[in-house]
Amino acid sequence: QRRKIIENGRRRCHGVVASQFARSRPCLTRELVRFGRAHLPKNFKFTSIQLNHNFASALHVDDYNSGPSYLCGLGNFSGGELWTLEHGPMKCKRAFVHYDGTEPHATLPFKGERYTLVFF
Repeated sequence: QRRKIIENGRRRCHGVVASQFARSRPCLTRELVRFGRAHLPKNFKFTSIQLNHNFASALHVDDYNSGPSYLCGLGNFSGGELWTLEHGPMKCKRAFVHYDGTEPHATLPFKGERYTLVFF
């Protein structure tokens, strides 16, 4: 029998925490996990997936992130590169880029419809 614990509004099973969004969309969550496993390096272990729509982040560092992250931009947009202090602008349209989420990073301006997937 699975042991279920409620923690800060989230259900936890065997050390895995699923947000209310993930629990309400199990098929989407499953497909995002499959997508990550199919396209990211085999030795990269992710515990979180962030899905953004037309979001441009200001310069920041990530909280609750051990560092290694992969981002991919999807949609019909121009611009929108990931800027990192270490590497400068990184093209992420239809391609995963690797960066350290504990280092300063931001989204450069973009036009159009932009989705991003962030695995960390």
